[in-house]
Amino acid sequence: MVPSGLAIEACEIKDDKHRGYEFSVLGDFDCNQADLILDLYEKMKRGLSKKYLKKHRGQTGVKAMNVAGKIEWDDNYDGQIPMLVIDGREVTWAEFGKMLMTFEGWQFKLDIIDRAEDLRKKHE
Repeated sequence: MVPSGLAIEACEIKDDKHRGYEFSVLGDFDCNQADLILDLYEKMKRGLSKKYLKKHRGQTGVKAMNVAGKIEWDDNYDGQIPMLVIDGREVTWAEFGKMLMTFEGWQFKLDIIDRAEDLRKKHE
């Protein structure tokens, strides 16, 4: 339970140092919990089926014209610079910046979305 309702989360466990996929859904206090679990399952299927990064000649880059992931704490910088989790893998801010240089001169739009929302739906 959270102040705004009932939350259910699923987290990929890799090891003590690395984060992976995380999914969560939020329902009303009186929601059908079985339906909420099904919502989480569908969100997980959508999230695992969409990839935003690609490997090309040993380098990781942006696969298409959009990227979705999660902003996390980076212990190496005491949280002053974020660690991103994209496609279930950690991507440093510097690595992500290097990936974006493919689009030098282009414009971009950044949306920050609550963790309970389905960001994959918003970026299809």
